[in-house]
Amino acid sequence: KKLAPHSLVVDCTGYVGPKGLDTPLGHRRTDFYVSLFAGRKDVLDETPPLTDGLLPLILHEYHWWSCYPDPSARRKYEKTQIIPFWLDSLERTARVNGQEHLIETYRRNSLWLQALCRKDGIEYVRRKPNTEGYILWLLIDLGLWSEGLFDDFWRPKNVSAEEFLRSNGDTVVVLGSGNRESLEVGKRDRVRFKVDRYGSSILEGGSILGSEGNRCFAAGRYVSIPIAVDHYGSSTLERGKVKWWIDDAPLSLSGTLGVPSLEPGNMASIGTVDISLPVAGEPYKFKLGVELSQEGRRVNSNEWSFWAFPETEPSLEEICGNAMIRVGTRRENKIAPGTEIVLCDDVDDQLADFVVDGGRCILFTGGTAIENPIGADNPGDPYKMFRTIPWNAGDHGNSGTVIAAHPLLKSFPHEGMCDLQFLYMLKGHQPMDFGPLIEHGIEPIIRMIDHYAANRNVAHMIEFSVGKGAVLATSLGILDNIPGRIEAGYLLKCLVEYAGGEEFGPAARITRELFGKLFSRPA
Repeated sequence: KKLAPHSLVVDCTGYVGPKGLDTPLGHRRTDFYVSLFAGRKDVLDETPPLTDGLLPLILHEYHWWSCYPDPSARRKYEKTQIIPFWLDSLERTARVNGQEHLIETYRRNSLWLQALCRKDGIEYVRRKPNTEGYILWLLIDLGLWSEGLFDDFWRPKNVSAEEFLRSNGDTVVVLGSGNRESLEVGKRDRVRFKVDRYGSSILEGGSILGSEGNRCFAAGRYVSIPIAVDHYGSSTLERGKVKWWIDDAPLSLSGTLGVPSLEPGNMASIGTVDISLPVAGEPYKFKLGVELSQEGRRVNSNEWSFWAFPETEPSLEEICGNAMIRVGTRRENKIAPGTEIVLCDDVDDQLADFVVDGGRCILFTGGTAIENPIGADNPGDPYKMFRTIPWNAGDHGNSGTVIAAHPLLKSFPHEGMCDLQFLYMLKGHQPMDFGPLIEHGIEPIIRMIDHYAANRNVAHMIEFSVGKGAVLATSLGILDNIPGRIEAGYLLKCLVEYAGGEEFGPAARITRELFGKLFSRPA
C-alpha cells in the first residue's frame, strides 16, 4: 500500500469480515471486505449481509447455485483429459432407484431453478446499500459441482447474455425490499421496486430492483409497487424513464415512470406501479415487465412473476369445513361417527381403523417415520431449502421439483415444477422418503429432485389406498402458513375438495401395518 497508495488492497480473503481484521500479528490492512454471506442464502431471503458498513463489502464465492448435470454432455469430454466420473454416479443411482426416465426432466427443471436462484441472489446484492458487489461462484460448471453460468466448455446453459444482464448489467431494474409475491383479491398490498444503475453513460429512469418476500396475493386487492433506480455508471444518470406492463389475462396494463437525475453509486425511488387485481374464478399467474430507456435508447429490462389467488376463509377450521382436524394438540381426539375426512399428523390405531373402514385422510408427514432422516435435525439442511444445493452439501439436498399432471392441482397454477408460489411451503420442511413404497405402485404428485450422486426417492406429496379408504400425504408446510399465506390456504382448500371428491381413489395400495409403521410419530 505504501508503494502504490492509489491501489486497492485486500487482506481478508473470503472468510474474514469486519470482526476478523485484528490478529495476534497485527491489524489486517484492507480497503474492502470480501466475506461469505452468513449461511446459504435462500430465495427471497432478505437477511442483511454481515458488515459494519465502514468499508465496501464484496460477497465471496456467491453463491454455490448448482444444477442437475446433463448425462448427454458426456461426449464433449471424450477428447479431453477430464473423465466425467460424476455422470457415472448419476446414471447408476438413477437406474438403481428407477429414475432413468426422469433424467431429462430433472435436468430441465433443475436448470430453471438454478437460474431463478441466481437471479434472486444477484438482485439481492444490487438492492443492498452496504454491498458493492459479489464474486460469482461459478462462471463454469467445474465438473461435478455443476454450479456454472456456463458449462465446462464455456457454452451458455439456459441463460442468455441479455437475460443475465437484466440483473448484472451496469443499470438494472429490481424489486424493492419487503415485497410479497402472493396477493389476495380485493385487498390492498404494497410491493417495492428499486433500480440499480451501474452504467457508464448518463441515464434517466433506472433499472428496477426487486426486494423480495412474497409473490402471492389475494385477487381483488389493490397493489402498489414502488420502483427505484440504482446507478453505478461512470457519469450522472439523467432523463430516463421506466415503462412497465402486465399482459397476462385477466390483466392488461401499462404505464411509465420518470427517473430523477442520479449520481454514480446512488439509488432512487421513482414511483409506484399501481394494480387492481381482478377477481377470477381460479388463481392466475402474471408477469410484471419493465424497460428502462434514456432518450429513446433502451438501457435494460427485467421481469418478475406473481400469482393472485381467490381469497379463502381465514382460519383452518373454516377452510376445512366438515373435515375433522386432528393435528397438534388435537391429534388424539376421538373420531366422531359419520366423519368422512380427517386432517392428521400422526397415525394411531383409531386413525388406521378409520381409513381401513373407508375413511379419507389428509396426512401431514412432518415428524413421522417416513420423513427422510438425513439432516432432519438441522434447520439449514439442503433438504429444507428452496434453492438448489451448494457444492458442499454432501450427497443430498434439493435440486428442484417435478409436479405430475394430477387432478388435485388442476386449479392450482403450476408449470410442472414448484415456482415461488410454493416457496414458503417448501422452505424448512423435510421431504418424505417414499422408497419403501415404490413396490406398492406409489407415484409422487410432487417429487423432489435429490442430489444426483444418490437420486433418492423423495417427495412432498403422494397418495395411496389402505383398506377401503384413501390417504393423501404431504410434507409441505401448509399448516404452518395458515393464516398468513394466501397460497397455503388455497392449496389446503384444493386438498380438502379433492379428498372429498370422486377422483380421489388412488390405485397404489399399502397394508394397514405399513401405514402405521411409516406414518406414525416416534413414541
